Amino acid sequence: MNIAIKTALIAGICLFIILPISAQENQDINLQKKPASPRKSEIPPIKEPEFANNPKTVKMTADRLLYDDQTKISQLRGNVKITYGDSVITSRYATFHGDSKEAFFTGGVRLFRPGTTLTGDKMDVYYNEERAVIKENVRGVSYQKQEKKPGKKQGTPDEEAPLIITCRQAEYFWGNEEAYVDGNVRISKNDKRAYADHGHYSQSIQTVILTDNVRFEQGSGNWMTCPEAVFDIKAETFAAKGGVSAEIEIASPEQQENNDEKSANNQKDNLKELPEDRVLVPKIEPQETDEVIFTEEDF
Repeated sequence: MNIAIKTALIAGICLFIILPISAQENQDINLQKKPASPRKSEIPPIKEPEFANNPKTVKMTADRLLYDDQTKISQLRGNVKITYGDSVITSRYATFHGDSKEAFFTGGVRLFRPGTTLTGDKMDVYYNEERAVIKENVRGVSYQKQEKKPGKKQGTPDEEAPLIITCRQAEYFWGNEEAYVDGNVRISKNDKRAYADHGHYSQSIQTVILTDNVRFEQGSGNWMTCPEAVFDIKAETFAAKGGVSAEIEIASPEQQENNDEKSANNQKDNLKELPEDRVLVPKIEPQETDEVIFTEEDF
């Protein structure tokens, strides 16, 4: 055999033997190395939905809904419910403007907040301003929790008698819990009643300022008229200003007992539901939906 051929065969056999050994050595070396752990930054944490706890989230539910993606306007129909923070508004019909965060409700409108309920035929809500304008047959009920006193009897209600306000129109600011009421204003608490053309309610300082044609009544025989007055809700006192006219009845114990019973019955009547209101039916062709949620990113 040629010397060159013999040399080539020997070189090939040597290469065949050496390569597997080298590969095995490399594999053993790699097994001895400790695998590198991934960096924390390479694995982003899972972000849970924040719909329930985000105060800037508007959550809407209704039987039917028509949404225009170009105008960002939603028209809701049937069992409408819009929640924003701790404010809940229900009605039969509503229109929600996503760009401006404004909503317009009609038909049995009710606004619920902790300790406060407002009802009316119509309501315009401006969420960016935390402001609502309630129109026609307006009625507000505000409850205040009683301060814990030593020796309080078991079973005594934790809430005081409600303050009830009725008027023609009200502008309510739920951020600072204030309201401006106008037109046939009437307020009542226990056996005390007051009437005026205008009023300013402040929950923080627990007062109602009444102006123009003010009249205050207590029981069945005591009354007072004046141009302006301040009603202290907590103390249930009435401070009149300007030209005051008053009449006070001096009642016997039996008459006073009858007056107290009449006042209690009047208070129960004030808490009764208002009669069914007239509803404006919007002309829309809604689409069915169960629930729609808008977040801050949509505006």
